[in-house]
Amino acid sequence: MFRFFESIYADSSGIRNLGFHQARLDITYSAHYDKPNTLFNLSELIELHLFDNSRKLKIKFLYNESDFLIHVEPYIPRRFSHFHFVFDPNIHYNYKYCDRKKLDHYLTAERSCPVFITSKKEIMDTHYSNIVFFDGRTWFTPSTFLLKGTMRDSLISNGILSLRSITIRDLERFTHFKLINSMNSMEDSFLYSITYLKQAIRK
Repeated sequence: MFRFFESIYADSSGIRNLGFHQARLDITYSAHYDKPNTLFNLSELIELHLFDNSRKLKIKFLYNESDFLIHVEPYIPRRFSHFHFVFDPNIHYNYKYCDRKKLDHYLTAERSCPVFITSKKEIMDTHYSNIVFFDGRTWFTPSTFLLKGTMRDSLISNGILSLRSITIRDLERFTHFKLINSMNSMEDSFLYSITYLKQAIRK
């Protein structure tokens, strides 16, 4: 039984943000097993598994204290037609657990995506991704989040994203938003009009 996983993107250009994935794996491992990770070097382990990277691939690295499994499949981007807001003060997902039942509970339809908010009505993440907002000049991501995403960390470290607290009221400041994660960079991810979220508020 595997407890944690990393979803890693690869294509003909190579494997993306592997250092950020390794850092998160190391933090997760030491936090749960009270010892440093000396078993799982993602660069070495993934390179040992030959795969066709001529197209977009999702490499899923599942692991527990002493064992791992690598699963590779073609990656097909998802586009959502609806969004809905979720308030649950007890929702937590600060590590990339395989068990996502608490998050999955809020999936209401195949193409509807839940957006989680805090008790102060601050926006956090969506079910699958970190969320970023555009005000016409600058891209922002909420300083509150469910999961410390690898793509999010990469974009912040490169100065592409700015951090700020974003409440539901703040949506009026923005024109568009995107959903980013390890599989979807700023260039890859679909550009949504902010009206999608404004419509979700009125429901």
